[in-house]
Order: sequence, then C-alpha cells, then structure tokens
Amino acid sequence: DLFAALITEQKIVLVSSQHSILTICSEILCSLLFPMRWSHLYIPFLPKMLCPMLDAPVPYICGVVRENWGHAQEYLASD
Repeated sequence: DLFAALITEQKIVLVSSQHSILTICSEILCSLLFPMRWSHLYIPFLPKMLCPMLDAPVPYICGVVRENWGHAQEYLASD
C-alpha cells in the first residue's frame, strides 16, 4: 500500500514515461501527509547519473523516467 509506505517512511520509487507526471505524483504524495511533511530525501525527477542514490540507507521519494528504469533497478536495495 502506497499510503502505508509513505506514513511509515519507506523508500518510494515512482516510474513514468512522462517527466511531468513524476513531479505531479511526487507532489501529491507529499500533500497527502498534511499536516505533517516529508523530511527525507525528495527527488521528483531523478537523472540517470544520480541513480546510485537509490541505494541510500534513508527513506526517499524518487521519480524515475521509464527509459532509465532498467539502470535504476541495479541500485535498488532488496529491503
């Protein structure tokens, strides 16, 4: 459940073929927390060269464009 992952501060990766959808969905997730706020790593659109950040040991919300998804999966930890 996406909302449960958000509330329990889990790692969340959004994948879309459209850059604008990633940003909109990331912002919507953050707004669902109101009156609280997301205080962890937040990158609505993660460039390919920053995909190693997906291996970070902290909670995050990151958006990955579909063309970079294969590259990004290499860095996802098996948490």
